[in-house]
Amino acid sequence: MKKNLIEKQLESNLLHKGHFFNLYKDKVLLPNERFSYREYITHPKAVVVLPLFPNGKIILIKQYRYPLKKVFIEVPAGKLDSNETIEEAANRELLEETGYSSNKLSFISTFYPCIGYSNEEMNLFLAEDLSLKEQSLDHDEFVEPMIMHYSDAMNLIESGQITDLKTLYSLLSIYKYVFK
Repeated sequence: MKKNLIEKQLESNLLHKGHFFNLYKDKVLLPNERFSYREYITHPKAVVVLPLFPNGKIILIKQYRYPLKKVFIEVPAGKLDSNETIEEAANRELLEETGYSSNKLSFISTFYPCIGYSNEEMNLFLAEDLSLKEQSLDHDEFVEPMIMHYSDAMNLIESGQITDLKTLYSLLSIYKYVFK
């Protein structure tokens, strides 16, 4: 038996307008005809780029994340700027954070990392045929690139040193490309 799972928005209130995040509280009609409230964050689309060398090495980055007050090992990623395609953003983020450019950028998948409280959409790209250029970080961005073999990154997952969801998803998603 199929059930109606859709909630209908009745009211929407902007609680906070941020630099690129907005916080809303909506009143919704539930499938059982009762009312409830949903608080959520709107987010511009984002890209995730996993640079892969022919020898199976990849580039990850170390970055301090203020909300958790610690350094994480992550894949290069970032939000789209206005009027930017996901491909343009992927190329920009790759160069900014790693200092490499790619002559072969392949879209892998779209995923949603925080479906319970945000509409954030992340688009994963595999970057191959890499050329070293110059890292060009934003004025408020501090990252340290790390080149390692894919299997070493998987060991970092197993040991609990990689815990970032987008990085976990990305590394698992490109397995077949590393071992083709």
